[in-house]
Amino acid sequence: MFDKNNDLEIYSIYNKLFNIPKKYLQEIDQESLKEIRQSKHLFPIEVKRKYKNNVCQLEFFNDKSSLLFKVNFTEILENLAEILEYNMQLKIDSSIAKEFNELLAIAEDSSQDSYQLKIHVRHNNKFYDYSKKSTAYEIKLEIHDCRKSDNQNEPIILSQQSTGFQWAFNFMFGFLYNVGSHFSLNKNIIYVMDEPATHLSVPARKEFRRFLKEYAHKNHVTFVLATHDPFLVDTDHLDEIRIVEKETEGSVIKNHFNYPLNNASKDSDALDKIKRSLGVGQHVFHNPQKHRIIFVEGITDYCYLSAFKLYFNEREYKDNPIPFTFLPISGLKNNPNEMKETIQKLCELDNNPIVLTDDDRKDGSDPQRAKSEEFKNANEEMHDPITILQLSDCDRCFKQIEDCSSANDRKKYAKNKQMELAMAFKTRLLYGEKDDVMSEETKKNFLKLFEWIKKECNNLTIKKGYIKFDYNTPQML
Repeated sequence: MFDKNNDLEIYSIYNKLFNIPKKYLQEIDQESLKEIRQSKHLFPIEVKRKYKNNVCQLEFFNDKSSLLFKVNFTEILENLAEILEYNMQLKIDSSIAKEFNELLAIAEDSSQDSYQLKIHVRHNNKFYDYSKKSTAYEIKLEIHDCRKSDNQNEPIILSQQSTGFQWAFNFMFGFLYNVGSHFSLNKNIIYVMDEPATHLSVPARKEFRRFLKEYAHKNHVTFVLATHDPFLVDTDHLDEIRIVEKETEGSVIKNHFNYPLNNASKDSDALDKIKRSLGVGQHVFHNPQKHRIIFVEGITDYCYLSAFKLYFNEREYKDNPIPFTFLPISGLKNNPNEMKETIQKLCELDNNPIVLTDDDRKDGSDPQRAKSEEFKNANEEMHDPITILQLSDCDRCFKQIEDCSSANDRKKYAKNKQMELAMAFKTRLLYGEKDDVMSEETKKNFLKLFEWIKKECNNLTIKKGYIKFDYNTPQML
């Protein structure tokens, strides 16, 4: 197919390969080409190569064997160098330059779009390999400071730049886009990084984490970060964390960040294992002046609610994001003593805890035997009871968090309480290319739930020190 510049785009079965600039195309069948240009779909072509008198000619035929156009290379090696340079510059202009400026802004706390990247490719006879009858190309990357006038805008000298600049450059072109990548998008790559970005400030490290996450989803790669840095932990994405613990016979990777310890108190603190691993306290992850903790029963509830929080904060609540932090408590526990231990632990973690629970009451059975009711009874027996919000108080049809989804969405994502399904839904909702992951019914139900939680958090019976939601604007009571 053709792009907006009328360059010919060549695709393989799997992805785009390269562009052939318009100036190389010698058009033959104007009518067929007009039809192709008007189409938004790919079209199959057959390519035949002819070589005569040092001129390489490629002929492109459609599926009816009609000759569409020819491409002549009079200086083959130089022409290929020009096409290679053209395609690499397209790639740089479309994404790499933006990514580099964004990373540089993080590293140096400077404005974005300050630097322009220019690529130069030329055939170099010095690199000709006679044994393999192959040649090579010399590739030169220039970086220009756009803040300087044209007559002063010589390419910068890397060794004269700041530590932050050199780090950003090496990360981009020595790691993400190294020699082996050929400036292509290598999908399904796993990048392993050991203690990255330790020299950056705390806000910059958090921005670097965001940069990696967006880059990974955009380019279909995975980053694995081995770190002791608590500021690379995002409480909205705890499901992505794995913990390595030493045991008697070696180290073990725990696949759940809140793996059970058979201790009601510790299991109720979702951050317990993370805090112990990193040697930090609760204050590193939570500022009660800025965020309101809403404790939820389990990891699947956490995944769904944190996903919709982030989704709505980019849309419905973009101007006034919801300052909630959801944290799972590994269930309501199995007996009154463990329930009271859980409640006591939540009081240690938060001045005035709020727990969002399911409604486990079922028709035909004693409602007081339902776990949700036992938990409420245990809470009432405490000296300082906590605030319990039950889903069914928002809507009697909401017995558990999955009930907020439409029937079709439940069938796709919530057939059972599996963390993997909840994580997959979260990823699709936040990073899917199309906004079609959920139905309007599901969206309305979760909006209703969030509005209800906000309203309950504004209840005047909640003690001082918490965020009050007034017309979506956070204020201190």
